[in-house]
This record gives sequence, C-alpha cells and structure tokens, in this order.
Amino acid sequence: MKNALLIGFTLPEEIANRIYEIDTLPAVQTTKFAWNFVDSLCTQFSSVRLLSFSPVQSYPRCRKIVFRSFTFSRGKVSGKHLGFVNLLILKHLSRTLQLFLHALPKVQAQRPDVVFIHGVHSPLLFFGAYLARKGYCVIPVLTDPPGVILTTDTFLVRCLKRIDRTIVRQLVLKFSGVIALSDGLAEQLGRGLPKLVFPGIAVKAPTQLLPATTTQEALNNSPEVVYAGTISASYGVRHLVEAAGLSPHIRFSLFGSGDLVGEISAAQLPNVVMHGFLPPNEVQARLKNASLLVNCRPSGDQIAAMSFPSKLIEYALSGVPVLTTRLPSIPANVRSAFIYVDDETGHGFASKIKEVLLTAPSERLAKVEKAQKLILQAYSTQKIGAAIFEFCTNLKRL
Repeated sequence: MKNALLIGFTLPEEIANRIYEIDTLPAVQTTKFAWNFVDSLCTQFSSVRLLSFSPVQSYPRCRKIVFRSFTFSRGKVSGKHLGFVNLLILKHLSRTLQLFLHALPKVQAQRPDVVFIHGVHSPLLFFGAYLARKGYCVIPVLTDPPGVILTTDTFLVRCLKRIDRTIVRQLVLKFSGVIALSDGLAEQLGRGLPKLVFPGIAVKAPTQLLPATTTQEALNNSPEVVYAGTISASYGVRHLVEAAGLSPHIRFSLFGSGDLVGEISAAQLPNVVMHGFLPPNEVQARLKNASLLVNCRPSGDQIAAMSFPSKLIEYALSGVPVLTTRLPSIPANVRSAFIYVDDETGHGFASKIKEVLLTAPSERLAKVEKAQKLILQAYSTQKIGAAIFEFCTNLKRL
C-alpha cells in the first residue's frame, strides 16, 4: 500500500485560525488530531491526500454561511477544501452533494489504497459506505460519540441530532473495521468489527520536552493552575471555579470559550483569569509556565467512557504535572502519567490541587519526565503510523 486519502476536517493553520475566530465553540482538537493523524500516515504511506470541510457549527454559532472550495498543501501533502452552505440541514445536503459531484471523480482517478473517514459526520460516512461498496478499503476514524446534545441546542436541533445518531450507527456497520479513540466508542458503534484503538497521537513540538532546568523553574514559581478547553458545566469547569474560590492564594487561568464564561466573569473572583479563546500555538506556549494543568471532565458523564480528551496527551508532553478525573477512557498503559482527583467537587479539587502543589518540586519533576516518556513510547507518530498501516494491511487480507 502506498496511497492514502483522508476525508475529514484537515485545514491549513492560517485557515483554521480564521475559522476559530468566527465560531463560538472552535473545533481546535478536531483540527489538531487531523494533522497528527496525517503526520502518522506520512510515516508509512508515500502519498497522502486530503478532502476537507471546515469543522464549524451551523450559522449563527459560526458567523459564516457560505464556504467556498480551494486547494492547499503542506509539504508533500496536498488537499482540497470542499465548499458548503453552513445552514441547518443544508449543511448536510450541500456536503453530500460536494462529495458525490466533485470528490468522487477525484477518488476514482486517484484510486487510493486506503480511504480514512475522520469522525462521525453522516455525509462523510455515507460517502465512505458508498466507496466501500465499490470495493475501496474504507476505514472510519471514530473520535467522538455522534449527536452529542448541547445545553444550547434548540428542540429542532436535538431532534435532528437523535436522527443523525441513528443513521451514523447504521453507517458504521457498513465498514469492515474501525479506528477509535476509546474502547467504549469502538464497542458501541463498531459492534464486533475489527478495531484499532489508541487515545491520541503524541507529536513533539518546540514547547514540549522542556529541559529539566526550565521545568524546575516553572515548578518553583508562584502557583498557577491552568485549564484549556470548553468553558462549560458539562466539562466540570464549575467545580474548578468553586475550587478557585476556596483557594485564594492560587491563580487559576482559564483558556477557551463556552456557556459558563458569563457566569464566571460575573463572579469576579480575583484569582481567576479568563483569557478567552487564543490561537492553539499561543495556548501551548503558555501551558509550560503553569504549576499544574487540570482536566476536570466528570468521570461519570454518559460519554466519558467513549471520549478521551486528546488534550491530556498535549498536557503530558508540556513539561507540567497533570491533574485529571479518573476517566474510564484513559488507557491502562499510561494511567501512571497522570495525577488523579477522586472527589469531583469544588472542595475535592481544591484539596487535591493544594496537595499536589505542596509536593516537592523534585517529585513533581520526576512525574513530568515519566509522563513524557510513557506518552511518547506509546503514541508517537511513528508508532501510531505503523499500527495503522498494519491494521489496514490485515483488513485488506480479509
């Protein structure tokens, strides 16, 4: 096998940053994972091509209606962004039409050895199921559960998401195997299909794998706890803010947007700094100066077993200790990379944060170095690329 095609949401950085600015909940992790997946494919496939849509919410949550087609490239990877109409229902219809009218001829001309479908977006899965029937090796990459209902969704949107969820479950069964970011997701949607499961991909960046002296200095500075992600009660952020109220001597920095921003700003806690949404590279650079990084997503949430927060991998590589809830989707082989909070209340977070910050800097530094090694050994682009290639090869033999 030499040629791979990824259909999904992979966009050049400059385009992605523009899109983040006009969306109330930017799909940062979607784009990050997409490029990490591409980098992994590039370690094994001689040619990787992309067909992409912009990962945006429907208007007006994303302040743009018409997205146009254009071509792009990064290194040896070439791609085409497909245009669509970003209105409820029309988004699905226009994306489906683009795939069959404009993408299909390109796929037929290029004859990729493997086609990967990123995510659980029904137009992409429908197109992938059609390609599979025509004899192509097509593998969906399941990153999140389908049709997740948000508190801000209207009644119509909730109904449409339930319908879409049913469609997605049926479409996934049309494939001969799946790649998934958690066992729970693979089991629920794949139902016995061959599977390759990994929680994410570890990519070394300039702000990662810091020299020990730099990390030691960060650990000795005045304490700062950082959370980067969706600012929402469903992600456990309200408990983290409650912890901040109980810890006036610790600075809490929150990066991101979401439905709790107004409530937190109105509380006017002097030790809570709301940075809003910043470009991913800027956030990544700021993580390394923190004393502690926190993932507060509730472990008992109904989708916790099916969704692994890929930012935990970024956190682990940042050179800073990571405190997280005991999410069932965290793989056993890297559980020791993180520090855990068992009492997922404001008091519980406050107590555990204080306990971690009182730990000797040398002990925290040792934890950081162990976490970096564990994550890179398990999920480097080379290792994931080889696992994907082997999985594809085995599927083609069936």
